[in-house]
Amino acid sequence: MKLPLISKAILTSALSMVAASLVANTGFASTQPKELSSSEQDFFTVTSIKVTPTASADVMPAISPCLVSLTSCPATLPKDQIDNPIGSIGDIIAIGQNIWKIVEAGKPSAHIVSNSVSALPKENPHWTMMTNWQGPMVKGYHMEAVNKLGIKVVSMDYKILAYYGGKYKGKGQYLTNLTMITDNVSVAWGYDLQATAELMDLVNTADEENPVPGCTLQMKWKTDTVVQHREGSHAVFVKGDGSVKDLD
Repeated sequence: MKLPLISKAILTSALSMVAASLVANTGFASTQPKELSSSEQDFFTVTSIKVTPTASADVMPAISPCLVSLTSCPATLPKDQIDNPIGSIGDIIAIGQNIWKIVEAGKPSAHIVSNSVSALPKENPHWTMMTNWQGPMVKGYHMEAVNKLGIKVVSMDYKILAYYGGKYKGKGQYLTNLTMITDNVSVAWGYDLQATAELMDLVNTADEENPVPGCTLQMKWKTDTVVQHREGSHAVFVKGDGSVKDLD
């Protein structure tokens, strides 16, 4: 169902009314808060959140050179991560971060470019000793939240990136530098957005002789206003052959 078009004049008037009313009553922390009008409550109430694939996945955000070119990455992963993998199945181990912040207080996290997951052979968790790496694979999504007035109050563009197809001794299709990042966040006045990425599971989608790891990566978000707390998520399944499947 298409949302009704709202003119710029009506939107400006609605936002001005809400802002003026709340500022006049010393904001959210007033000792004697004014009861919100129905239109103000409608403004601060999200009624729908949707996620759609974007056609601009080939446009790389401003991120770490290591995610753009594998040759720019360190020759080896940190030893403490290798010694303490975040997951394992058979001869495959997952190395890196199992959860990291993507959006903090309505803005992209400053640490987002340093977080990723690699699914590599236990015998040799060093990507430089492997061959046939391909990528980066990039798939983009757009998330937006709409309130009761039909106004888009939160939006976020985010991307899944990974290098895939890595072979060890001519076998398998492994993953490295699998990550989820955002490069465009918009949050309306009075709204707060927090978002994290999390590795949910690790599986082998093939056999022991030619492992093809699969990872479920989930984006989790929550929005808060003076009248509502709402949460949502979007999960994808990424395989070592470079394929990505939406799970939500």
